[in-house]
Amino acid sequence: MSLAITLRPLTPAQAREVVCWRYDPPYDIYNIVPNGLDEADIAREVALLLDPATRAHALLDPAGRLLGLATFGSDGQVPGGDYPAGALDMGISLRPDLTGRQLGRHFLQAMVDFASAHCPAPALRVTIAEFNRRALRLVQSAGFQPVATFTGRQPPHRRYVILLRPDPTRQPESPAQGVPHGN
Repeated sequence: MSLAITLRPLTPAQAREVVCWRYDPPYDIYNIVPNGLDEADIAREVALLLDPATRAHALLDPAGRLLGLATFGSDGQVPGGDYPAGALDMGISLRPDLTGRQLGRHFLQAMVDFASAHCPAPALRVTIAEFNRRALRLVQSAGFQPVATFTGRQPPHRRYVILLRPDPTRQPESPAQGVPHGN
């Protein structure tokens, strides 16, 4: 089964929806507003997602329903990791009711295809919490290889894995550049 997913720049309404997503433990570390749904925290996080530097895109089904969030750039990095230039960092969040349903490969492939088409980086990079075995299996099945592990700087100081996937459509000497905001 193939799931048609498109990426579009995140709208304010979508950003608010994403910020309010709640995950069950142990995946609650992915709650963007971890301490409940305080309006000031929500507004701050929505503004961050809408900042062009975050390069946030909605993952949409053919009917335009929000399925997930994709970010391209430093938003995909975790404080404490070593991130040399030359790779495009990607971050992904799925709508909580879609996790654990074997749909991740469709979301990841849509992101990889988008990055390959719009981002002249010689490699793609993701950072995943070491406990998140299902996400690690997913990205490794898509050709990402572990290149480093580290302990995050923020409490509770979790272990993370950095994985890299060369982009075969790009030359290694290509400079990494930004993601277009209008796709």
